[in-house]
Amino acid sequence: MGRAIFGETRNHEQKWRLHQVLIVCQTLLWLWLFVGFVTVDAQERPRVVRTSPENGAMSVDPATNELRVTFDQPMVTSGYSFVGGGPTFPEVVGRPQWISNTTIVLPIRLKPDHAYWLSINSDRYQNFRGTNGLPAVPYPISFRTAPSGTVDSLSQELNRESLKQLRSAIEDRYSHRDLRGVDWDARFAEFESRLIDAKTRAQFATLAGQLLEIARDIHIWLKVGDETFASFRRSISPNVDLDLIKKTVSGFRSVNDVVATGRFQDGPAYLMIGTWRRERAEDIKVAGAYIDGLAPDDTLILDVRFNSGGAEQLAREIAGQFVEHPVVYAQHRFRDPSMPSGFSEIMTRTLNPTPSVPGFRGRNWIWGLSDLCQRLW
Repeated sequence: MGRAIFGETRNHEQKWRLHQVLIVCQTLLWLWLFVGFVTVDAQERPRVVRTSPENGAMSVDPATNELRVTFDQPMVTSGYSFVGGGPTFPEVVGRPQWISNTTIVLPIRLKPDHAYWLSINSDRYQNFRGTNGLPAVPYPISFRTAPSGTVDSLSQELNRESLKQLRSAIEDRYSHRDLRGVDWDARFAEFESRLIDAKTRAQFATLAGQLLEIARDIHIWLKVGDETFASFRRSISPNVDLDLIKKTVSGFRSVNDVVATGRFQDGPAYLMIGTWRRERAEDIKVAGAYIDGLAPDDTLILDVRFNSGGAEQLAREIAGQFVEHPVVYAQHRFRDPSMPSGFSEIMTRTLNPTPSVPGFRGRNWIWGLSDLCQRLW
C-alpha cells in the first residue's frame, strides 16, 4: 500500500488557476470599494465535521465496507488526499466517490481486531480543497475493529422497533424538533431501509447519527456500550491567540491539559479552563482550588474561550464560587405530548453558592466566545 491516496486532474489544475484569477480580481475590486474588506468565507479552511467510522471508535464492525467523510462546506470534487500507508492503512477496494459536494466515500476492506490510522489531508498532501480554493485542515482518523465473532447481529424486527422508538423520541420529546423546519417524515423515510437492514448496533447508531445530523444539534448523540456516536459536530476555531497569552500573562503555567494559570503584569490573576467534560472533573477541581487561593481584594480573569462545553454541573460548581446567594440563570421546558400546550411547565435552573468553599468576592471578568470582557462584579 502506498503512502497516500490522492487525486487531482489536469483539467482541475487549469480550472483552479482560472478560479484563483477570478478570486484575485474580485478581491481587488472589493478592496477598491471597501478598503480592508475581506469575506469571511474566503478565509475559512474546510474542516471535517463527521467521519464513519468515527475517529477514536474502538469496536468497529470489521464488515464495514466504506469510509465516509463529511466537510463543513462545499468542496472541489475532483481532488482528494487520503494519507497514510503500511498495515494501519485500510485496504482500498475502489475509487473514492463524492456523493455530494460535502461528502466523499472511500470503498475499503477491514480486518477484525485491527488498528487503523489515516489522515484527511496532511502538511504535504492537500488535494481536499474547498470551493474557496483553500485546503482542508488535516484531520487524522484512528479506529480499531472488533475481534471476529464478537459483533452482535441484529434482526430486522429489532431494528424496526428501535426505529419506532427513535421516531417517537424526535416527534414527542425533542424540544427543537421544529427549529430548522426539517421534514422529519421524509428524513426517516430516506434512512428507513438502511436502518432496518443494519447488522450491528454500531452500524445502526452510525446511521441514526447521520439521520439526525440534519438537526445540527451537538447535544444529540447515541451510545452503544461505552462508545458514543455523535450526530453533529461544529467546526469552530477559538478566537484566541494562545502564544500571545503566554507572552502577556506572566508565569503562565499549564497545571494540566485542562487548566492553566498565571497573572498579568498589571495585577489581575488569570485562569483558563479548557473543558467541562465530566471525565475531566478531577482536573477541573484544580481551577476551584486556584480561585480559593486568591485574596479577597484580587481581580480574576476567567478565560473559557477554548472551552467547548460538557457537564453543566461542573460549570455550576465553579460559577458557584462567585455568588453569595442562589441566582436563577436559566429557564427551560421540555416537549411533553401529554400537556395541552405540548410542552411541560416552565422550570428554572438555579446557581447556588458552592458548598464547603468561602467563595471569591473580588472583581471577576469572563472571557467567553468573543474577545470582549464582560465585567460581572
